Amino acid sequence: MSISESELLQVEAYLRRRLNNQSVRVTRHAIRPEMGEVFLGEEFLGTIYRDTEDGEVTFDINITILQEDLNAV
Repeated sequence: MSISESELLQVEAYLRRRLNNQSVRVTRHAIRPEMGEVFLGEEFLGTIYRDTEDGEVTFDINITILQEDLNAV
């Protein structure tokens, strides 16, 4: 199921509050309407999907961390 624009904005606002960071950005994926993308500034963090189970709506975020990024810390 597609993620609506209003849901993307709600998730973005939630993440900004929870992470205390206004540079979090959530956008619709350019090709796949069922997923969004999460950015910190211009850096891609991961993908977001909408899920409905037992009448509840959840948003699942998959954050990608490259091994080379861990070595840079």
